Amino acid sequence: MDDRAPEPPAQPEPDAVGTVGAPFALPLPAGAATGAEWRLELPEGLRPAGESDASAPGEPGDPIDALPLVVADEAGAYQVVAHLIRPWDASVLRTVTLQVAVR
Repeated sequence: MDDRAPEPPAQPEPDAVGTVGAPFALPLPAGAATGAEWRLELPEGLRPAGESDASAPGEPGDPIDALPLVVADEAGAYQVVAHLIRPWDASVLRTVTLQVAVR
């Protein structure tokens, strides 16, 4: 019989890493150029901090996206759920879950 303690489950690699008190961007995929926008479900300990500067489109007609910024009040591991929605009818086009590590 093996007397070793079981290893804890592996933690997923974070999608974003931040520092307590400093704004950092959440790396969301580019949204459609149809007016859809990302809405975030932020856990306790994270709060919105605006948006990053918009990126220039790679090709004519590509969307110009700014990434949402958040600030952490304390260090830890967080999970952020983001929904790409149409604001005029609240239709969810896509849902993404991000793993965030704050030091």
